[in-house]
Amino acid sequence: MNARRKKSPARAVPAKKAAPARKRPSQAARAAVRSVPGPSKGSTKRRAATGPREALGTDCTIEHAPALHKRLAKVLANRACVTVDLSQVRRCDTAGLQVLVAFVRDRREAGREVELKDAPESFLSAAKLLGLTEVLGLAAPATSESHA
Repeated sequence: MNARRKKSPARAVPAKKAAPARKRPSQAARAAVRSVPGPSKGSTKRRAATGPREALGTDCTIEHAPALHKRLAKVLANRACVTVDLSQVRRCDTAGLQVLVAFVRDRREAGREVELKDAPESFLSAAKLLGLTEVLGLAAPATSESHA
């Protein structure tokens, strides 16, 4: 007769979950938002009143929204005024504006300053179309127009 071997009670060992594969942002996504360096330490210009300066790339679209969000999240809690340079933006859609509006709103709710600079006409028209010029602080001074 074959003797059965007794199985030793197995301890419950949690199985290790495989880490999700990290997606590397595309070159276009990395170029969408890039930091603009401030003056060097030896520079005579001082940036005491201003803080980091973030420059948006040529596309501020849904494809670039995650990279933009990640980039802006890094400077969200910065106490100094954050300047967002919009001069390079050529294409902007609702998703890109949504990320930017959330950033501006969160900064202002925390009592921190944010400044949007050099917005091109393409950006301004998209913001105006969506009714976001005032939220973003881009509202042009009201002009008196006579309607006949």
